[in-house]
Amino acid sequence: MSAGVLVRRPVRGATALRGRRPWRPTPYQAAGFLFFLVMTLAYWAVPLCCDAGQHAAVVERLKADLLHPRHPMADLPGEGSAYYSPYAVAQGLFARLTGLGGWEVVRLAGPLNLLVLLTGLGRFVRVLSPRPWAPVLALGAMTLLWGTERAWWSGYLGLMSMTGNLGYPSAFAIGLTFWAWALTGARARDERRVRYVGPNGLRGLPGYAGLGLLYALILLVHPITAVAAALGAAALVAGWQRGWRGPVVGRWALTGAVAVASAALWPYFDVFALAGDGSVDGMHRVLYLELPGEFWLALLGLPALWLRGRASARDPLVLMFA
Repeated sequence: MSAGVLVRRPVRGATALRGRRPWRPTPYQAAGFLFFLVMTLAYWAVPLCCDAGQHAAVVERLKADLLHPRHPMADLPGEGSAYYSPYAVAQGLFARLTGLGGWEVVRLAGPLNLLVLLTGLGRFVRVLSPRPWAPVLALGAMTLLWGTERAWWSGYLGLMSMTGNLGYPSAFAIGLTFWAWALTGARARDERRVRYVGPNGLRGLPGYAGLGLLYALILLVHPITAVAAALGAAALVAGWQRGWRGPVVGRWALTGAVAVASAALWPYFDVFALAGDGSVDGMHRVLYLELPGEFWLALLGLPALWLRGRASARDPLVLMFA
């Protein structure tokens, strides 16, 4: 230091360019990365079975004819088959471009679905709680708090079930549901978003329309998951949205209208015709035979719900559970 002049020491190391603290992963980023590696290896190690052959056949049909595929399980026309969702069409296009078969595409879909699932879960939990370890605990609860009876089914996210079902459309749809809930909750809770609606009521509407497209995609990919997605969205809006004025109602009405219209315009099948179709009820009855044994560990989450309910009777998680 010379007369009255302060000489700043040069910044060295990894932060020299920006002068900032080095990046460190959050607890969830570290735990999620390890979980992604282990679960991907486990999924690739377990032989594909059960519905995987059906999903592979869907990819093969779309690979052979992307616009007019045959029925995935019989030598019949495939028009109206609910298996030809946007997710399946993307897989068929990928198979055509790469030359891979249906089995390989389903196998490769597992890590992609897992990535969507993990990032969606982390984003949704951050909307519910700012605590850095909350997403880690949520991941543990989601994969471990099931039961002592075997639970293996499409859409079940227990560790054993995920080793066989990560490549299914249901896993992708659940990941998208977490993302949709995160975006819905952020909009419903953040009252500053009222600023997005200008004098003409048009500013910010594309975000709500895009959210409707996301819910439409969930509906087309896996209609059963879409039921839970819609119930969760209703709980988030009912729990956090304040000030039900005309613009607020209009924005959420836009989301619903875009979701319904987009799903109705899908050319491969009519998703709303599935509402009264009971042809799959018989195969799903087995899901209700061992409910206590398959799910009783989830009751360990009731104290947390009780605490959130005491803090606010309109808490979205409490409303979802109800």
